[in-house]
Amino acid sequence: MDEDNIDSRQQFVESCDGPGPSTSGCPGTHLTPAYFRLGLDEFELPEEVRGMARDFTGSTESAPFGDEEHANELVDEVCKWILGEEPSRPAHWKATQATTRLVSPELTGTRSK
Repeated sequence: MDEDNIDSRQQFVESCDGPGPSTSGCPGTHLTPAYFRLGLDEFELPEEVRGMARDFTGSTESAPFGDEEHANELVDEVCKWILGEEPSRPAHWKATQATTRLVSPELTGTRSK
């Protein structure tokens, strides 16, 4: 995810011998894969409780958490990976790396023999 400041993918890939695994770039943050929508229809409620819930929420019958569009883009990218297709685009850090020469980091605790 492009805005994931918890992800350690860049350090992992740079620590591999050779080019490392391929990676995809997707919009979003660390929580982008967490998307769900809750609605009154999801619960078995008596009609009078359903009416009170509608009154309480101003007639709102469902509410989403997360970004559905970004979650769907992630699903599409994973499906492409399963089918053996190339990533839609590289991760932002990888695209930046292509234009800027970076020195590969060494793994902590490793020594050349």
